[in-house]
Amino acid sequence: MMSRQIIFGRHAKSSWADPGQPDFDRPLNERGKKDSPLMAQRLSNAGVTPQAILASAAVRARQTAHAFAQQFKIEEQLFPSLYHAAPDAYLDVLRSLSPDVQVVAVFGHNPGMSYIGELIPPGNIHHVPTCGLMLAEGSWDDWSELDWSMLKLKAFLTPKDHGNE
Repeated sequence: MMSRQIIFGRHAKSSWADPGQPDFDRPLNERGKKDSPLMAQRLSNAGVTPQAILASAAVRARQTAHAFAQQFKIEEQLFPSLYHAAPDAYLDVLRSLSPDVQVVAVFGHNPGMSYIGELIPPGNIHHVPTCGLMLAEGSWDDWSELDWSMLKLKAFLTPKDHGNE
């Protein structure tokens, strides 16, 4: 069995400046643009280095993932299926990963991310704030085998933990 890590992240704070803008197209606001690279740096400082970064194709999730991709010098991959997705949609995307990927970060939206926080044992994350990260780990040979019960929550990081507001 190979040890693996998944970082589940909610997109950073988005802008509501243009009330007529479609939800899918809402960009990050100034706080979101600040929090994304800071949280990517925190992940790096914790010794966690994703080999793949996956994200909802919505602008705010894409921008958040891009900040992490820049930190780790890899390309993010976008998935329209993760826009306001239920937890099983995340499993579907993760199950398609190459067997050589050991650490992956995936960015999406609430309420899906908070539901995932309740599914990853011990299931005690009931609300994932913007730019919140849940680090889960487990062991399995092939990503196609992945199930929620195989994971264990290792850490939960939020911008507020670091003094960002």
